[in-house]
Amino acid sequence: MIRVKATSIDSHLREALIREPMRAMVHSIFQHALNLRSMGEKLILLAGPFKLNGPDTILVPCSDFRSLSVRQGMDVLLTPEEIKINGSLLISLKEASLWKGDFLCCSKESLSDEPGWVLRKLLEKRRPAKDEAAVYLKIQALKGQELPTIFRTLIGMGPGLTPAGDDFLLGLLSALKFTGKSFIPELPGRTSFLSQSILRKALSGRFPEVVSSFFRALLHRDREGMKRAGQRILGIGASSGRFIVEGILWGLTCCS
Repeated sequence: MIRVKATSIDSHLREALIREPMRAMVHSIFQHALNLRSMGEKLILLAGPFKLNGPDTILVPCSDFRSLSVRQGMDVLLTPEEIKINGSLLISLKEASLWKGDFLCCSKESLSDEPGWVLRKLLEKRRPAKDEAAVYLKIQALKGQELPTIFRTLIGMGPGLTPAGDDFLLGLLSALKFTGKSFIPELPGRTSFLSQSILRKALSGRFPEVVSSFFRALLHRDREGMKRAGQRILGIGASSGRFIVEGILWGLTCCS
């Protein structure tokens, strides 16, 4: 059995495990991430050293999860002290620091035009690829539409575990949360489990650390900090980051 020590765990997840241990199964495996699906339909992310904290995320010093003797569908037991995957992998949580993903808010009236300028400059360097063009054009066609229409149209649109339309909605939700706009959309079950789980966490005000860091820099009018955070968001996945940034831009500039 391979044994490793986690370096960080989401404080909400730690509290949940203290209340009651969880049983889960291995959902999907990538080089820098391993996704678990709990019996209660919770998504838990084991992330490697190149990833950042986030909701229900545990950081693990593993450079390639694909090299471990872990397979999709394996049983997982999570307790406050450790994670055991089918007798193949044991992850100690005893020395893991707690990540508290507090999300900052402000009024939209207090914002300058600078964050929009920063985001547009970043997007100019990352044009949509050919397979992203249809979603991008659909997003542009939705300008001026009501938020419920935008969500109904885009959710589940695009290929992959996190479709581009959902990535855009994640960014949009983060900007709406930051500016204090109240909006509770329906999430029809026509997208992936992974993507729907991420959007549900966003609806409860819980976002990845890299997204929160952009808004923290924005609140402090830190242009360089916004640029750095925006560049890190752009680096998420093959195309996810671009659509998250596009959604943030829309939420800050297009949605009144």
